[in-house]
Amino acid sequence: MTAWLPRPAAPLLPASLFATALLAAVLLGAAPRTGSAQSIDCDGEYIVKRGDTLARISRSAYGTMDYYRALYRLNRAVIGPDPSGIEVGIVLRIPCLDSSGQVIEAAPEPAPEAETVAAEPTPAPTGPTPDRAMRIAVAAGWPPLTGGAGQQGGMLTEIVARAARALDLPRGVEIYYLDDWTGLIDPGLAGDDYDIALAWPRPDCARAAPGSEAAGLCTRLVWSEPLYEQVIGVYTLTSAPPPLSASDLYGATICRPAGYPVYPLAEQKLTEPDVTLAQPDTARDCFQGVLDGAYQAVVMAQDVADGTIAALGAGDTVIRQPTLDRITTLHAVALRENPLAVERLSALDAEIRSLKMSGAWFEIVRRHMAAFRMQ
Repeated sequence: MTAWLPRPAAPLLPASLFATALLAAVLLGAAPRTGSAQSIDCDGEYIVKRGDTLARISRSAYGTMDYYRALYRLNRAVIGPDPSGIEVGIVLRIPCLDSSGQVIEAAPEPAPEAETVAAEPTPAPTGPTPDRAMRIAVAAGWPPLTGGAGQQGGMLTEIVARAARALDLPRGVEIYYLDDWTGLIDPGLAGDDYDIALAWPRPDCARAAPGSEAAGLCTRLVWSEPLYEQVIGVYTLTSAPPPLSASDLYGATICRPAGYPVYPLAEQKLTEPDVTLAQPDTARDCFQGVLDGAYQAVVMAQDVADGTIAALGAGDTVIRQPTLDRITTLHAVALRENPLAVERLSALDAEIRSLKMSGAWFEIVRRHMAAFRMQ
């Protein structure tokens, strides 16, 4: 059962930016799964096996995935700089931890001449510490893909929430709707405010130029199973000469809202100084700017653009230029340097694939798209 509740203030952005944000607590009622990894004794060593991650090792040793940071901190010399890529065969130290995740130091050996009896070793924590909730940041106001509490929070939100119900997370999932994605990666994901962000178009990582925004995202983010395919279009006034190639827009001011990734423009070779990039707050500001003559084009996902143009009553005034269309896929993402988030995204991926195989994914997509077209 999914309960939609008012979203508490989140540390990522000022409270004023979240006036319309909501918190959805997805309470997971699935029974714990059997066949989990064999428990690992603390105060010893462990040889990494195929399929291991720090989060899984933490869960086997302590009953919770949340102590992966302590494992990485104590084993950084053998793991190296990437905690998500531990190698098979390396030997990790598995310390005993207290309830706050701090290492319990063994009592020192008494001096040989001392007649006192050595103290009993401090026991390891007893019983599992419940994992904290999985925190997912969702773009607000992006119908029919994502949105508020209505229609299960949008098509992609419903897909991810349904997949999450099958996971063994004692604390469930918290979904935060964000109006502004500025700073979502830094400090949002990097500061551990959120585990996963939804939804993100994946750049062409094979062709990303070194040092570009796309290359940085390809390096830092882990991408989920594709959730949906969409068209990224270029929109201009119907009265303007239609561009047949990107070079026809050189010299123009092109709009892309603040917080949106700009690599779709780079993939079209629409970069400064050939064009001027404008980044107002919202998609509506972009299209209103085109109507007012401030901008000559908008680069936007077709679903968002169509809804915004209809809301402005500009269907006869603004048109998509199909010769410049690009196809991209939308994903949930996690930060590669956060092993717990990567672990949870991997588990979510398996359930998303199950939804596709069972036909549930197609049912969700058809229902949301039909409702959106009827509005």
